[in-house]
Amino acid sequence: MRVSEYFNLNRTQPYLDFVDIPLNTDVSVFLDPNAIKSLDSSWGNELSSLLQTYFETVLRLIKNNEHGKARRLLSSLSERNEFHLGYSVGKSRGHGFGSESATSVWNALTKSKAATSGLLQDLEDTALLINGIGTDMISDAVCNILRGPLIKYTQDICKYYGIPLTPHVPSGPIWNPIAEIWEEDFVSLPITKEGKIILIPKILVRRRLSFSYDEYYRVVA
Repeated sequence: MRVSEYFNLNRTQPYLDFVDIPLNTDVSVFLDPNAIKSLDSSWGNELSSLLQTYFETVLRLIKNNEHGKARRLLSSLSERNEFHLGYSVGKSRGHGFGSESATSVWNALTKSKAATSGLLQDLEDTALLINGIGTDMISDAVCNILRGPLIKYTQDICKYYGIPLTPHVPSGPIWNPIAEIWEEDFVSLPITKEGKIILIPKILVRRRLSFSYDEYYRVVA
């Protein structure tokens, strides 16, 4: 059952602004950072800025040899189920950065041009070279960094479509770009029998990301 069916919206995906996710598994589309970059709007700029401040903070910590803090920031991109994007078969599990993946990313970044230059394009190049970091993990990581504005989007879109919101729901970690820390709060979100959901604008998703590790090597080999 999808969101539109559960809440009796009487609309199908072409007539919805958000991705009409199934409630008990994932849909095989991904939040694409390049789709965010292409948004010519203040909201698109907000999303891009959040991603930039997060990775700039990680890079600065690595450059300053504050590796413990950098690993903790990366580890907070942990698995979440409320977005329902990715490759899960059966119950949605999420594929964010766990401690092992965070260590792999941290280890690759410490040896990268990005760690010395601080340039985000170097960071993006490095991400392509990390074996085992799949498109679903990148997508989930981006969802987690953008959790704050995606929660606000969910609240606004629920009011538009008449989807009921439940108050005092744990938000999960929200990136604070000013304090440069993860914070948690209680927010209003739609709740189903499978738990809370956070909706994603369909304009931001793709069936595949622009590049994956394997595809990068096929192109440059």
